Amino acid sequence: MVTLPAASLLDTPQHLVLDGISWEFYESVLSEIGNRAIRVAFDEGRIEIMSPLPEHEIYGTWLGRLVELLGLELELEVIGLGSTTFRDSAARKGLEPDECFYVQNADKVTQISGEFDPGRHCAPDLAIEVEVTRKAIAREPIYAALRVPEVWHVSARRIQCRVLRADGTYQDADRSLAFPFLAPADLLSWVQKLSAAGKTVPVLKKFQAWVRTLK
Repeated sequence: MVTLPAASLLDTPQHLVLDGISWEFYESVLSEIGNRAIRVAFDEGRIEIMSPLPEHEIYGTWLGRLVELLGLELELEVIGLGSTTFRDSAARKGLEPDECFYVQNADKVTQISGEFDPGRHCAPDLAIEVEVTRKAIAREPIYAALRVPEVWHVSARRIQCRVLRADGTYQDADRSLAFPFLAPADLLSWVQKLSAAGKTVPVLKKFQAWVRTLK
């Protein structure tokens, strides 16, 4: 039986933060959760466990579909690994993106077998973080340790494209690294159209047509 340290509850019962946590405890939590739709982030002794709200999952799904359509229309190999767990035991950091994709390194996904190993495996080219609810653990230091080149921060009113710098921090970019013609404002416009639409299929078809004009 494991005795939990004192907990810090955030705004909802679906959100739990614990301090003074060992790496072994973090791994045991991941094992217990399995494939359930729960996000776990760990950063040097602090763990955050979240059960995403429906709105959170919807935004992640929309962005995921847009990225997949970009690959289809541009004839780019794009492989999504969803909310796969990425962790680095040496850095004592780990998380599950809301969505993640291999684009430039799509050919290397087949080399990943079993758990992700930062010493042997390539990190995703793009990670998506939906920000519907407040998060206690900053995600960018974890992504930096994992060497993820690009992170999109997504909310109903704002999309930030953040790219990794040589010093291990992220900075705002006016274009995506994975899709260099794509600006955050373009993404936000299409996400807002999806949000306002009663049905998403017509909007997605218009998005495909728009992407074709960029070839």
